[in-house]
Amino acid sequence: MDTRSRLSKSTECTILKPKNGHQTFTRYFAGSGFTEDIDNPGNLFPFAHRQSTYIVASSSTCEALADCAYFVQQIDYKSFDLHFYQSQGMWQCTAYFDKNSDSTFFSVKNYDVSEAYLYST
Repeated sequence: MDTRSRLSKSTECTILKPKNGHQTFTRYFAGSGFTEDIDNPGNLFPFAHRQSTYIVASSSTCEALADCAYFVQQIDYKSFDLHFYQSQGMWQCTAYFDKNSDSTFFSVKNYDVSEAYLYST
């Protein structure tokens, strides 16, 4: 089932500002069933590879988003995607060096992804 959406059904957690942070992240995609193509506008610089971390499944969506935003801010990257793998029971947060507000890059079909988000500064 394709449930991609450019607009979130919920207004909760649409803007994230990590504690003691200098960056504010805005949501550009919320959906399921897809992950982001790694060849996206946030991954244009060969010297700054994407970086990932995993977040425990017991975290709520907003907690996972806040943890991901904090991780991204700590490495001074500008965008991230966060998705939940049902079979693994965990969130994957992938940070990209540059900004990316283009949700059309959520084009990699993955039936295991029950929630997926794109945020950028």
